[in-house]
Amino acid sequence: MKESNLIYGIMATFSKPEYSINQLKYLLAPFAINESCIRTNLSRMKRKKLVSSHSWGKKVFYRISDKGSKIGHNVAHSFQSLDWKKWDKSFWGVVFSVPEAQKANRHNIRKNLLAYRFAMYSKGFWIRPYHPKEEFIKDIFLDKHCHLFTFYNIKEIPAALISKLWDLKTVNRHFMEALQLLDKKYKELGNYSAEQALIEKMLVGERMIHTIFKDPLLPDFYLPDNWKVDQLRKEFFNWDKAVTAAARPYWEKIFKQEETI
Repeated sequence: MKESNLIYGIMATFSKPEYSINQLKYLLAPFAINESCIRTNLSRMKRKKLVSSHSWGKKVFYRISDKGSKIGHNVAHSFQSLDWKKWDKSFWGVVFSVPEAQKANRHNIRKNLLAYRFAMYSKGFWIRPYHPKEEFIKDIFLDKHCHLFTFYNIKEIPAALISKLWDLKTVNRHFMEALQLLDKKYKELGNYSAEQALIEKMLVGERMIHTIFKDPLLPDFYLPDNWKVDQLRKEFFNWDKAVTAAARPYWEKIFKQEETI
């Protein structure tokens, strides 16, 4: 797990409005991340506008920025199924063309498209089914090289092609593997100390979040039989609740000290 991801994860997990360096240092101590490393990563995250900071006396406090919150919102979006019953068969479409010399920009656009569950229909043309709850997509693709629109297909896109574009069989296999891992971790839970429970919460939690994030949130009739994401969401919710309770003595102690550290 990348150190910056772990710091962001810790800040998002406890839903505190802001954190001092000392609070982050104690929360990250089980992961062997020292204060110098924390400060370095926070500086990088500030440059990327993922966190912001302010000073109060001699103390500096950090909070997740608006940009960081938008990323968190997109991840959280994966934890709820979309209701496609009234879908009118329309799609989002993104067309982009980037000069050959701007390879980094092209890479970032593709990365952004994947992050918002688009699939490449053909070179330079990416699609995903349109849902009103994803209107926030309008605010994402503002790059001058991108053109975002909605469209209707004259001929319905076959389910077999949708499955291929989003590689649904592979994604479902990842869901099954994650369920097996959660079952194993449930059986180990009673052996954890509070500190170890926090470690498991963050490390296993990151893997589960990344796996659930693979769900392209497609209309049900496009999905293969025995689609496992709803079961995975439920099992992960239950496991996270249990491991959080096991870790509580560790992180509660830290927050009770927050007035003095």
